[in-house]
Amino acid sequence: MKKKLNFLYSMKFGLAVLAVLVAVCVLGSFIQQGKVENYYLNLYGNQIGYLILGLGIDDVFHCWWVILLAGLLCLNLVLCSIVRFPIIFKKFKSGYTADRFESLPVFRIETKLTSSEDVMKKLQYTKSEKCSDGWYGVKGKWGIWGSWLCHLSLLMIIIGYSAGQLLSVDTSIYGVPGQTKSVEGADEVIQITIDDFEVLLRDDHTVEQYVATLTVENGAHQVVTGTSMVNEPLDAFGYRFYQNSLGWANVLSVYKGEELIHEGILCVGESYTLEEFPLTLVLAQFYPDFAMVDGQPMTLTPYLNNPNAIFGLYYEQNLLDMNYVGMEKAIQVDDYVFVLHHPQQYTLIQVLYDPTMQFVLLGGIIMLLSLYLSFYVRCEECWVKKEDGKIVVYGYAQRGSALYQQTLKQKIKMLEEKES
Repeated sequence: MKKKLNFLYSMKFGLAVLAVLVAVCVLGSFIQQGKVENYYLNLYGNQIGYLILGLGIDDVFHCWWVILLAGLLCLNLVLCSIVRFPIIFKKFKSGYTADRFESLPVFRIETKLTSSEDVMKKLQYTKSEKCSDGWYGVKGKWGIWGSWLCHLSLLMIIIGYSAGQLLSVDTSIYGVPGQTKSVEGADEVIQITIDDFEVLLRDDHTVEQYVATLTVENGAHQVVTGTSMVNEPLDAFGYRFYQNSLGWANVLSVYKGEELIHEGILCVGESYTLEEFPLTLVLAQFYPDFAMVDGQPMTLTPYLNNPNAIFGLYYEQNLLDMNYVGMEKAIQVDDYVFVLHHPQQYTLIQVLYDPTMQFVLLGGIIMLLSLYLSFYVRCEECWVKKEDGKIVVYGYAQRGSALYQQTLKQKIKMLEEKES
């Protein structure tokens, strides 16, 4: 059991699992994800196609064996962190003493200096201790935490991201001013009222900014009101509301004879089907300033100068008619009359909620700190002794020992030149 545990938290096992995960992620980036079965069979042939489907590579980031690998990597990181923490902590607190000199592969530098204590101070070892025949100093001890913190941060990012996939909400709502919509998928009741929506245009009619004024209410009837603009979302109750895009909508009135049987907002791309008859009207497109140019419909300006809509009429999913129609004009089929009027722009709001975002952010900060400690903070030990009347400097660094030796030689040379 001990051998198995040692293998589970070993670097070899962790690197092997990580290598497989990286290879799978690269493979998943080349193969389209989430397509229907025939897509893979037609594109790759039956043999490779069924292999992709059988291994779950068509949805690799939710495949059971990839999740298992991620779990094994987390287990490796957890065990490694638990096992190594007391060792590193003990080493950090009490593992750096002068008696280490006898057990380490130190390098040796002879000098022309006179005082060992003075040399230690001039080499900027502020934390030093006197030993039997000289002085011992150490600096950069925090560097030994770099590797351990890197493991911890990677574990935090993996756990945070995985939990975020289960707990996060990423949805969209759209509507016109005056409408109230509920956020689907939220754990609590969140309702958004679109109080106002404005599109700011430049002189050349291009869009400068979308501005939506929103009122957000939660299940406890707490209310937050504010604006959501592109790159300036509204934050409320842990949710973030982004102004995503816009489109056109019309009021649709439906009559049976002289009787009004339906009236409501119909956005571009939406459809309305009669309850008592299999007749469907689809609002396919809308042009605020309609014109036919070279036989193609287009809008001359973004202003409502000549509003027209392109509609489709379907009976039992069979197309009856597709044409363009002006506002307040009747689209009649037997006793039924469809009328589009009062065009207005709707706003599309993207709603994001991720309770693990701060946790993942903290993991990222710890990873940056770990990289700094690993690459820029080197634990360096120095012994300054007097041998045969001469001051000799010994040094040791677990990482970058040659660079440390070169740096010490340069500092000692500068001290010698000052003394002479």
